[in-house]
Amino acid sequence: MNEKNKEKHFTVIVAPHDEDGSFSIRIPLWLCQLTCLLLLIFFFGLLSLLYQYRELSAVDRDNSYLKEIHRAQQNKIDEIEHETAQLFNKMHEIEGMTEKVAENLGLEPPQEEK
Repeated sequence: MNEKNKEKHFTVIVAPHDEDGSFSIRIPLWLCQLTCLLLLIFFFGLLSLLYQYRELSAVDRDNSYLKEIHRAQQNKIDEIEHETAQLFNKMHEIEGMTEKVAENLGLEPPQEEK
């Protein structure tokens, strides 16, 4: 038979300890090569996924930290907004009292500044 036409095989011979006979498994060489190639692709794909997971995990930690800062800043803004509303109400009360005092003393009410 011509060697170019002869198909190459990978042969595994199994010889059990407790039996007399051994047997062999013949696998076409191209199938072994294809299996190795697919295993390499799988391995590098898995490494790529692990790398992306680590990167996304770091981004998630950063996002969590930024969300915490945002929450604290929003609470501070709400607190300042509440204080401003209280000061605005007190200012209106003082303006009302000023008008009453001016009225009781017979003075003209003060003009509002714009």
